[in-house]
Amino acid sequence: MGKKQNKKKVEEMLEEEEEEYVAGKVLDHREGKGKVEYLLKWKGFSDEDDTWEPEENLDRPDLIAEFLHHRKQHTRQINQNEASAKLILIQKIRGRRANQRRKEESEKA
Repeated sequence: MGKKQNKKKVEEMLEEEEEEYVAGKVLDHREGKGKVEYLLKWKGFSDEDDTWEPEENLDRPDLIAEFLHHRKQHTRQINQNEASAKLILIQKIRGRRANQRRKEESEKA
């Protein structure tokens, strides 16, 4: 291999090493030991290539904001569902108690 070919090969290798990966989506986050990390889905890569990255390595505040917004909406929906389930349960309990009272009153009469 000549010097020009060798130089070109080295330049290609350096370009590959400097390639910046593009985060497509924030999937999750975790906090521990005073650090925040985000689980990133990388554009053009499979789920197996998702990685946890420290917050300071991310240069996409828009992705973090989108993740936090969706998580807030999801949490709100879960809370509404839980409240609805509790209300239904309370109504069932009240109905059973009312039926029990009616039954006891009819037995007394």
